[in-house]
Amino acid sequence: MMIRVLALCLLVFTQFVHARAETPEQIVVRVTDQVFAAIRGHEAELRQHPDKLYALIQSVVVPVVDLETFSKLVLKRHWRTATPDQRRRFVAAFKRRLVRTYGSYLVDYAQTRVRLLPARPTTNPRRRVVRTRIEVPGEQPMHVDYYFHEKNGRWLVYDVVVDGTSLVLLFRDDIGQKVAAKGLEAVIRDLEQAEGGS
Repeated sequence: MMIRVLALCLLVFTQFVHARAETPEQIVVRVTDQVFAAIRGHEAELRQHPDKLYALIQSVVVPVVDLETFSKLVLKRHWRTATPDQRRRFVAAFKRRLVRTYGSYLVDYAQTRVRLLPARPTTNPRRRVVRTRIEVPGEQPMHVDYYFHEKNGRWLVYDVVVDGTSLVLLFRDDIGQKVAAKGLEAVIRDLEQAEGGS
């Protein structure tokens, strides 16, 4: 269930154009409308040809998600001791893991509705949290918060919190345990092998 929920979090960002001209709230509204309109009616085709979905995610999700910051937050102290090559390889392999893990679940949410919730005041103009209520037919509504920050003139997502559970912390616990047991280099190699290499 958690994988399906996290897949939905990524789904709302699978169309992204001209972010620097939009607020994070506008991005969520427009992206949501475009994505669900594109998927509805094509579920069977996408299930039969998941590579088409992976390619879509690869081409449109990567520009909106700050994968370097996401990876840095996931690795935490291990990021500081990693070599530049290890950092590059981890970001690339982790990106492929996200695309393939969640891509296959996206078509299950074609009838989803996303509603914006009132924003909370912020003291940092370069950070924004977009609060939403996600309604999936037959399931309990979920509250999902998208954490944006402004980087190089663009609004990018660096964390997603689902009903109080942070993706960053979820992956930090999982990967952190593996790094502690096997070391960072071994974890990166495992990710690369699982996702088809660099």
